[in-house]
Amino acid sequence: MKSALTLCILLLLVSPFTIKATGQGVNLFDNTRIHRVDFTSLNPADWDSIARRYLRKQYTPLKVEIDGIVMDSTGVRIKGNGFSEYYYDNKYQPFRLKFNEFRQGQKFDGLKQVNLHSHNLIEAFTGFNIWRTYGMVAPRTSFAELWFDGVFIGLYLLVDEVEKVFLDWNYGNDGGNLFKADAKGANLSWLGTDPAAYNCYQLETNETENNRSDLIAFLNSVYNTADSHLLDSVNKYLNVTSFLKSVAIEVFICKTDAFYDSGHNYFLYHNTTTGRFEYISWDLDASMANYNRFDFNLYNGYYSIDNPMINQILKHPGFKQLYYSTACEFIHSRAADKSRINALLNDAESLLRTRNLTLNLPNAKTVEEVKTFFADRETDLEKSLTRYQFHCEGSMNIDYIALENQVNIYPNPAGDFVVVEMNEEDAGEIHIVSMVGKTVLSIKPESRICRIPVGDLLPGIWLMRIQAQGNVINRKFVIK
Repeated sequence: MKSALTLCILLLLVSPFTIKATGQGVNLFDNTRIHRVDFTSLNPADWDSIARRYLRKQYTPLKVEIDGIVMDSTGVRIKGNGFSEYYYDNKYQPFRLKFNEFRQGQKFDGLKQVNLHSHNLIEAFTGFNIWRTYGMVAPRTSFAELWFDGVFIGLYLLVDEVEKVFLDWNYGNDGGNLFKADAKGANLSWLGTDPAAYNCYQLETNETENNRSDLIAFLNSVYNTADSHLLDSVNKYLNVTSFLKSVAIEVFICKTDAFYDSGHNYFLYHNTTTGRFEYISWDLDASMANYNRFDFNLYNGYYSIDNPMINQILKHPGFKQLYYSTACEFIHSRAADKSRINALLNDAESLLRTRNLTLNLPNAKTVEEVKTFFADRETDLEKSLTRYQFHCEGSMNIDYIALENQVNIYPNPAGDFVVVEMNEEDAGEIHIVSMVGKTVLSIKPESRICRIPVGDLLPGIWLMRIQAQGNVINRKFVIK
């Protein structure tokens, strides 16, 4: 009796809105099932309220039930840029749910917010899966049926909201500035030192402080640093590897509505652990279109994109090598494999068929169209790299580099010299090769430990080919 009484007291002390949470969306983004979301109006005029508040991005309280768990007063609003009075009575709209808008501390499965996407589901589902399969940070997704006042609205995609819970889950901290490029013009260009010039980057955290000095310092490092120090300078403020991987993925999926085009649909988070910005892609609806197939110079047959950040990357030899080699690594990875992507789509369709649903929605890309898009994408992009005198050799891809233990290379990154240490029987020729395939230095080592001067070579990624006993051992190394 005493233990039962104690349990009752503990349950009364704990908020009824937090005991249901199991942790940061683990259950909600279980994509092996189709979730059910029910909206129930609390007042007869609730839909009118939601529609009228669209432009002001204000929330209306509704009763929201997800997978049988009821949240009595959750903030709901229409999101995106496509709603108008013409569609006033159409409830098939994208929504954002804010669980704690009207009840402080209320969460669902550990989340404060979540999105319900109604359009371009196949792009978001497939694209964000590619990021995550490649080991990158990206929103999670899962499928859901939406019902509004007992009426079935349609198939939706639950999508992570990039906010503090997301940041803590992915980076282990959430105290840094989170900028959302939510207005045209946030194309990572240099706009001077006046913070007001950067209002196109909307602060999602630390809004009261409204301090954009970190963003200005990052962009200053890109545009106002001598070429000889550019790699080190930018790497101080930006997770360069992650950024270039994201650019490679965005090119791969032909995402046109991005920083390099409209200056739109991405986040920058100032990671307080590393002190560097992280690039987070967002909203993939303008993707996977065969009529607009970017190549890795961000150029297609219709127009070229004159983005200042990309121009800085492509004009600098070290950055260019790093960018193109990153692209090579990605297109040969499991994440970009068309067979894996086809299987992903087939599995999704099989799951949806259990509820008589499909990804083949009206006025949207079909599953077969997306499969066709990816069918030749790797070949397309390899050809584009060849046009820029860069060859995607298997030996230059991280997935294919031999990992033999016969050779050690240090320091890596290298400065003025690099040391190659080999077994006694491996004293063959050593060639230093640029990432465009040009041999710039050849050495016949006289002992198993060879010190090679590289101080006169350009910063960036280089390939070392070691020929010994009829075999070739390939190693990448970086000159800083």
